[in-house]
Amino acid sequence: MNHCGGCFRPLASSFGEGPRRFSGAGLGVVTLLPATARPADSLPFTEIESRDRKKTTIPAIYPEDSGHRRDKKSESVRNRFLSRSFWVTSIFFLVLALITLLPVSSLSNEVYGVSGETVDFYRGNQLLGEWRVAEAREAVDSLKKAGKAGVATDLLDAHVRFFEGRYSEALKILDDYKLEDSFRDLVKVTSDSAAKFKSREKGRFRVYWDNPRDEVMADEALEALDAAQKALEKELGFVPEGIVRVEIYPGIPEFTAVSTLTRTEVETSGTVGLCKFNRIMIASPRSTVWGYRWLDTLAHEYVHLAIFRMSAGKAPIWIHEGLARHFEGAWRGRTGRETPFALALLTKRFKEGTLIPLEKMSPSVAKLPSAEDTSLAFAQVSTMMAFLAEKKGAERLPELVRLIGKGDDDRKAVEAVWGSSFASFEEEWKEWVRSLPPQESEIEVLGIELRGEGGERALEPGRILDPVAEDYSRLGDMLRSRGRMKASAVEYEKGFGLSPKNPSIVSRYALGRLSLGEYEKALSAVEGVIGIYEDRGVLWSRKGEALMGLGRYGEAYEVFGELMEINPFDEPGRMGLVEAAKKSGKTAEYERQLKLLKILTFEGAAKPHP
Repeated sequence: MNHCGGCFRPLASSFGEGPRRFSGAGLGVVTLLPATARPADSLPFTEIESRDRKKTTIPAIYPEDSGHRRDKKSESVRNRFLSRSFWVTSIFFLVLALITLLPVSSLSNEVYGVSGETVDFYRGNQLLGEWRVAEAREAVDSLKKAGKAGVATDLLDAHVRFFEGRYSEALKILDDYKLEDSFRDLVKVTSDSAAKFKSREKGRFRVYWDNPRDEVMADEALEALDAAQKALEKELGFVPEGIVRVEIYPGIPEFTAVSTLTRTEVETSGTVGLCKFNRIMIASPRSTVWGYRWLDTLAHEYVHLAIFRMSAGKAPIWIHEGLARHFEGAWRGRTGRETPFALALLTKRFKEGTLIPLEKMSPSVAKLPSAEDTSLAFAQVSTMMAFLAEKKGAERLPELVRLIGKGDDDRKAVEAVWGSSFASFEEEWKEWVRSLPPQESEIEVLGIELRGEGGERALEPGRILDPVAEDYSRLGDMLRSRGRMKASAVEYEKGFGLSPKNPSIVSRYALGRLSLGEYEKALSAVEGVIGIYEDRGVLWSRKGEALMGLGRYGEAYEVFGELMEINPFDEPGRMGLVEAAKKSGKTAEYERQLKLLKILTFEGAAKPHP
């Protein structure tokens, strides 16, 4: 499994933003009570203005756990709902249980004084809240076919269309009712962002992108997702219904607008991928300075989709993230692999007594205060899942998800699989962490560095802690920027002598050796740290250049391919891949990579689909 060692990217973080139980992830549960048992100030209904300007009261759709902003009206509805008395709550959950048990074919029946249309509305909303979108569509279509179309049905239809990826159609319905609220704003910005999407499909996935350069990601994304789907079918028994929608957004502004995250949350946590609103979304690696493991990110988000649907949206954050990280490498045959970096960080923080409590991971790991904390959270929960699978069998992991889907809370489900108390599970896992062999003590967490409006780029990623080594590196950078590479190589070598394990210094030193034709020295230096910092693309770039200089073209091809999994827009790296393919006799790959290189320079970019 490829984790974010030095170039950290939490692959999946707020797929639904809900802390424990998800309720729609963008839709919000429609809450209702029997009309005969509701005090007026507890009504979870709202008033809207229809297209003929008549005001109508319908079951409230408010965005609980949706991640998008709540307006004052919906917040007021929510607060009134939460303040209802215990006896009203009890009646509500009785009705909820009855409605939830109804099959779609039983829609339009009255339940405890609630009208058939309201029951239908709630049932469709409940299905959508579990991302059972095809069934929710069936419910809406059945309502319309039965002549029960109305305001509530139309608005539910708009939500279903949004979850189906039919954004402009959803927006039209909302605008017909002249609605002005946070959900309408979300649909609007999503519809605008998707207006010029191009797409490509394979198997059960359809990938969408906007910027022509992002086309270079399409085929590899589909290949990885197809492999992930087959692996999860084997590991979890999960097969998605319909086509899974995957969207690549060209920049951070577009990504944050549709994901409901803020730029600060992305910068702090490194969150560049989400599974939310029944689809997978990532920010293009072009929006970052150094890239990230985008193929593993896509696979990670697909695991989230599987867990959400299998658990009916009930799995808590730590279970979600633990399983997503555990299975994110399954597409490449690396289920459960922990990187040396992740283990080093885990053992370091364990010794310090600063592990992240599971409860602190909610509502989303994207909201943890630092990239290191987010990286640690992933290391904790993924090793918990790996430990559980190792001790009790890999087949118990899908059982864990199914138990949660049936209503067990996370502790109870773990206890059922573990065969003892949750406390004993945690204690034995901690003993396992304590028994890990010594790891690299000095490690650096490199968060996602986002491009600014001008696309600024530093010479090298990372920090240098040794002040003398930093001075040598700074002088080397100055000489390098003036084209004096031989002189800069001298300064870089001095810094390397002081900090031979710092990845930023190693990259500089290797570059200096490459400029002098000392390929073996460059290769040796990089190989000393790349095992820990395997997500830093610049190290793969240096290694590829060294191998090319040594005439080891087949190895160079593999190394440059690794770089493309981090930053497919690194043009020198893409050129190196083309050259390595040519010189190693990989004719078909040479032609394919040459075509992708032309796309990067807009020579062969696809035209927009109609």
